[in-house]
Amino acid sequence: MDFVRSCYTSSMRLYPDRPDIHVPGAWHFCAPGSVAIPYCHAFTSSIWDYDQGQVAALGEQKPRGAWSRGNQLPQFQGRHFCGSEQAWRNGIQFADAPGLDLDDAGVPLCCKPAPYDVHLHVSACGCGACTFSG
Repeated sequence: MDFVRSCYTSSMRLYPDRPDIHVPGAWHFCAPGSVAIPYCHAFTSSIWDYDQGQVAALGEQKPRGAWSRGNQLPQFQGRHFCGSEQAWRNGIQFADAPGLDLDDAGVPLCCKPAPYDVHLHVSACGCGACTFSG
């Protein structure tokens, strides 16, 4: 989750031990009442980076993709996020990445309003953040 003025597509590096895996995603605008992830983390937008040539060990990778409308995704309300603080700050090892449980519409269960115990998933539930498709 991050603050962006314009939305775009990008790819993220989620696994510190697998720099070859880039997960495609897209930034979207938040629904009213969305909550921010309450700590600094590695998966922010690189739009504000001053050193545009630097390759990040984790998080958004260069070059960014195409600009997009960033329409809000109604299935993501932005009131919950998946993953531990440790996973958001440092990523997770590829071998430790469990499958993400999804509902019938493809929405991660940890993004739902009901409590859901998830410890290692890295997904921002689409609100003001990159939604990952991998």
